[in-house]
Amino acid sequence: MNDSLNTDTETNWELAAFVGENRAYYLEKWESLKNGSVLSFNFYAFLFGITWLLYRKMYREAGILFAIILIESEVTFNLVGDNGAVDIAIRIFYSLAIGFTSNYFYLKHAEREIQKLNEQFQDPTALKELIIKKGGTSWASVVIGLVIIIGLSILLAYVLGDLNF
Repeated sequence: MNDSLNTDTETNWELAAFVGENRAYYLEKWESLKNGSVLSFNFYAFLFGITWLLYRKMYREAGILFAIILIESEVTFNLVGDNGAVDIAIRIFYSLAIGFTSNYFYLKHAEREIQKLNEQFQDPTALKELIIKKGGTSWASVVIGLVIIIGLSILLAYVLGDLNF
């Protein structure tokens, strides 16, 4: 890992605390992002998409992606019908886009959340605990998020007439 991004500086310590496990991986990836790149491939984000976003507690990003996918799916279905090849191509595009941009969006998410906490709390011990709690990962978020996504998908399919009970 590059020495220029280590946990000695205040910001990098906060980022490392926010990430929790796998901090070395993210700190290394974020070093290249801080040098001007916006593309840095994340295999797990590529493979799991919205589920990875939920696992990393990126709820806003997961919601936006879910909305984009819903709108795109409806538009695509109305334009080309039920075309498996088009669906597969679009899913591959989404996976690649998420895979190549997820580290960038995760860095921006972490910086935004840390900044909010720094503005609200001055006590270093409490701040550290809050950063660790706000960051990290959550399997509960994955389960709850997937239940919400499946429920909304069923509801929208029913409302739009694509599903009949």
